[in-house]
Amino acid sequence: MAAWRVESAVAAAAGDEPALAGAGAAAIVAGASLAIARVAGVSGDDKSTHYDGETYDGLPTVYDIPAIREYWSERPLAAGKRAGGLVAKLSQWALSVLSDVATGNVETNSRKRAAAMRDLISEQGPAFVKVGQAIAIRPDLLPQAYLDELQKLLDQVAPFGSDEARATIEASLGDGVTLDDVFEDAATAFAQPVAAASIGQVYKATLRLDAPGVDQSESNAWGRVVAVKVQRPDILSVVTLDLLVIRSLLEAAARIPTGNNALLEQVVQTAEGFIPVLDVAAERFMEELDYGLEANNASRFEADMARTEVVRGAVKVPHVFRGLSGRCVLTQEWVTGRKLTEITADPASGPVRAKLVQTLLNSYMVQFLDTGFLHADPHPGNFMLMPDGRLCILDYGMMTEISQDQRIAFIEYIAHLSAREYDKTLGDLVNLGFVPASLADDPANRAIVTDALNAQSASRVGELSDKLEALAKDYPLQLPPYFVLILRAFGTLEGLGLSVDENYAIVDECFPYVARRMLADDSPRMRAALRSFVYGGGDRLKVSRVR
Repeated sequence: MAAWRVESAVAAAAGDEPALAGAGAAAIVAGASLAIARVAGVSGDDKSTHYDGETYDGLPTVYDIPAIREYWSERPLAAGKRAGGLVAKLSQWALSVLSDVATGNVETNSRKRAAAMRDLISEQGPAFVKVGQAIAIRPDLLPQAYLDELQKLLDQVAPFGSDEARATIEASLGDGVTLDDVFEDAATAFAQPVAAASIGQVYKATLRLDAPGVDQSESNAWGRVVAVKVQRPDILSVVTLDLLVIRSLLEAAARIPTGNNALLEQVVQTAEGFIPVLDVAAERFMEELDYGLEANNASRFEADMARTEVVRGAVKVPHVFRGLSGRCVLTQEWVTGRKLTEITADPASGPVRAKLVQTLLNSYMVQFLDTGFLHADPHPGNFMLMPDGRLCILDYGMMTEISQDQRIAFIEYIAHLSAREYDKTLGDLVNLGFVPASLADDPANRAIVTDALNAQSASRVGELSDKLEALAKDYPLQLPPYFVLILRAFGTLEGLGLSVDENYAIVDECFPYVARRMLADDSPRMRAALRSFVYGGGDRLKVSRVR
């Protein structure tokens, strides 16, 4: 059936542009065959390495493609079936695009094809949705029509059976311990989840006073009402196979013989650009499958917020009950409050939103410039306003590290840009990972890119994203993964700010914090950045800058 659809689509395209259709058909057949073979382990060329990391039911628990490929090569029927089914569906979409190219209808049908791609991704499961969401915030990789459609991807799915959830929880409790031993409402609490997503679902339950694994002082301090997050059964198996399929398809597309065909060369180039994006997203996603790591992240984040004066007492991190948590189950205190989605929908909540956006901004500036440990899943559903006015931040499965050098380089860039020392900003952008170091050594390219980058001024995240997209098409500019996550976080903050004040601009709001950071750090690089800022690149003090 799939072959018949391919043949029909190619025949339709051939009527208008036979050479293009023939090249496209050959490329699709070759790429599909190679992809299926790679998934099944027949032609994978990963160097043979012995995986000695942690496994779960025999599967690697981290994103290690050679190890994942080795695991699934021993199960070729399951791997080949999954890859073949996806290739058949993807080929139909690709041939529709090929037909648009042949008939000159690419722009006319771009929204239609983008919507079809979104639907195809949604049908394939959590790994595809996560990768699609990661690509949806990459304006340097996709046309706007595809960005718009992929940003609509949601990871909410139907809940799995509560019997399976109970079995997973009891398995994590250890031998001889039952749900009734731990929860006083076990008979009813796990009948229906309060929330369900692609990785797991959440139940609300109440601990017994003498629950094993919980110290009395712990329940006294944090309460006995808890949120129990349970991972979907076999999620690691599903995700590793799908990530392998996605990467194999991209590898196959990157190896399509182009024959100097401009369209095929673009396909190869795009596939090559997607592979590192996939690798970053997949590594993060695999980390999300480890609730033990999420517990560690939450504890570290809580300590970071507690030791920083500007947010101390203003940000709440739900306490983790370690004795009742593990790789597949996470038990935390139940926090009450209003989700950000509820607040933004209330037209009378202007003052509340104004305070909330300031707290969120302070929190993210602390993460970005002080601690370097950034909450990287900033959608509105993960923020909650508690009755006492504190901001509760949920879900620590996806975090990113920002090095000290990157933090300082960002401040240096702001200082040099404000002082109009444009030549110095290119070195800052190299340190930030925006441009390759080799470019800074080429005087011609250095002059062109420096002028182009610094001609761009934007005070809003949306404007900045648009300008970065335009620059990436003409200059050797790349968006580092950590900065893409920063754009996403600050875009959420700016959206909230604009709901309060139509003139709100996140870049302007951040500057006082950047200035305080320069004043508080006595390191040589920060002193030099402060000197650039207050002297404006000249020899005289700029009074307006220190008022």
